Amino acid sequence: MLNLILLILFTTFWASSDACAGIEIVSRAQWQARQPKWTVPIHRQVEHVFIAHTVTPECHNKEMCSARMRSMQNFHMDMKGWSDISYTFVIGGDGRVYEGVGWTRQGIHTYGWNSKSHGIAFIGNYMNVEPNSQMLNAARRLIICGIQQGYISRTREIHGARDGTCTFSPGDALYRIIQQWPRFKGGKLEGYKC
Repeated sequence: MLNLILLILFTTFWASSDACAGIEIVSRAQWQARQPKWTVPIHRQVEHVFIAHTVTPECHNKEMCSARMRSMQNFHMDMKGWSDISYTFVIGGDGRVYEGVGWTRQGIHTYGWNSKSHGIAFIGNYMNVEPNSQMLNAARRLIICGIQQGYISRTREIHGARDGTCTFSPGDALYRIIQQWPRFKGGKLEGYKC
């Protein structure tokens, strides 16, 4: 029943004239992001969206989620040696969307797919529990917003991070949910890396 409700909500958002208006995006400046070490632009509309989870503690307000973003960015840059936080956008438990590298820059979220996809992560661990409805609504609206603004193709495919690389992400519970989303394509993709 929940999946049917989510599908109806997704369809309703798709029909909406401006899904972007229903999203609160917290900019990099607002969550106090560091400057990236370098950037790689994305010059085209992407055909793929990868959904991930961060496997960090959850957050439930702007202050807490902003702190999680800074912590993830520090880990990605200082421990992993990456140029920036790895995700395009990140969904907080408060239903806000936190800007990662944004629509116009390449992330480091899915090996072999970064130049032709966007990566949306949910803050928390969703192996056994589902994200709340605010988070799910924010992610769906964000995808539709990306389509409306020309950053994501209308013929896009939705994948879990586990479809492109050897990981449990986005967690079993969240993966079951995204399998119900329009244009979901699961299973190991070409170039799967483990």
